[in-house]
This record gives sequence, C-alpha cells and structure tokens, in this order.
Amino acid sequence: MKRLVLFDIDGTLLLCGKAPRNAITQAMIKIFGTAGPVDQFPFSGKTDPQIIFELMQASCIADDVIQAGLQRAIADYIAALETTLQSIDIRILKGVEKLLEQLAGHEDIVLGLLTGNVVQGAQIKLSRAGLEHYFFNGTSPLGAFGSDSMHRNELPAIAVERAKAIKHRHFTEKEIAIIGDSPSDVLCGKSLNVKSIAVATGWHKTDELKNYDPDFTFEDLSVTDKVMEAILQ
Repeated sequence: MKRLVLFDIDGTLLLCGKAPRNAITQAMIKIFGTAGPVDQFPFSGKTDPQIIFELMQASCIADDVIQAGLQRAIADYIAALETTLQSIDIRILKGVEKLLEQLAGHEDIVLGLLTGNVVQGAQIKLSRAGLEHYFFNGTSPLGAFGSDSMHRNELPAIAVERAKAIKHRHFTEKEIAIIGDSPSDVLCGKSLNVKSIAVATGWHKTDELKNYDPDFTFEDLSVTDKVMEAILQ
C-alpha cells in the first residue's frame, strides 16, 4: 500500500543556525520598522507568515498594516536568506540522509514536505544542505508550505490535494505520515487522522512530544529500520 510521507524541515531534517532568524529580522525592520520581541519569540512549529504576523502584532501594529506589508517582508526575507545562508551553516540531522535514501528508493513511498517555510525558503535551505533533489525535481514541489497558508493546521489538506493532482492518487488517514519535531507537527494532521511521527531533534524533548499523542516518537531518525516500519505499517 502506498504511503505519502511529509517532512518538516527545521529541527527535523536539518538545522540552519542563525541565518534564517537574522534574515527575517532584517526583513521586518526594513518593512515595518521593527522586529518586535524577536529575541524571545519561539519560531518552532510556526509558518513564516505567522512568525511575522505575530511579532508585528506584539509590536502593536494594526492587522491591516501587517497584511499590507506581509508579502514584501517575505520577499525581503527570501532575498536576505539567499544571500546569507551558506552550506557551512547547515547541519543535517542524524539519520536523515540514510532515511531519505531508503524512502526515495521505495516504490510505495511518495515523498513530500509539510513545513512552515515558504516554498522559496524551503528550497534554499534544502539546496544548501544538498537535499533538494529528494523534494524538488524541476516540477511543482509536492507537499504544503507556509506560502500556501499562514495556518499550519490547513497544510495537511493542501498537501493531500497537491499529491492527488501530481500523483493521481488520493491518500487518506494513516496512508499519510507527517514527520516533525514540534507539537504543531503532531497536531496539524489530527483532523485528517494522519499518522504522526515525532522526532526530538529540534526544540522539544521526547516526553513533551509524547504529551500530544503522536503515533510514534523517536529520539532521532538514525533508527532507520524502526522509522521505516512505522511509516509502512
């Protein structure tokens, strides 16, 4: 039986250091004149537009003003990220390359992304890490991104529809696995009854992730056989 496997990026596949936070900070200052309380703000589990919106709300900027400047801020963020993020900044997390290689070679696996990154940011990060070919192959990328919706809970349904359009197959419930490092990754697919696989390689410990009732929890993705079994069962 085929499986649709959707990966989060930051904290799940890789870590990018300070460059993304610095780039989005620079963009907010340029467009809105402030980055708000960015130093204390948790980015984990949030979409890029949500990060900007919430930080600007915390700065008492009106919602209509934020909305009017949001796409310009994202465009400036992408431009800054393209310039500043270097391959040397990126750490691919333990077990990721071996797992992706196995998944990509499995005839019953369809690989995609489910990430808060806007699509251009996702591609920049993955290309710098040398992982772009698993998810971007010259056609429309499969999955869902922060550029599709500010609200992460809306992304799984978008990913399913995109997979249907590209692969001509409608994936449902436990045929879909979302792999991520945050409570938001676990919770976003609950309404579709997807399989959630939590991995404690980001900013949340195993015990915390288990509180959100994922189907499976791993310390990292290095236990390739066990992760594959979780995906395929």
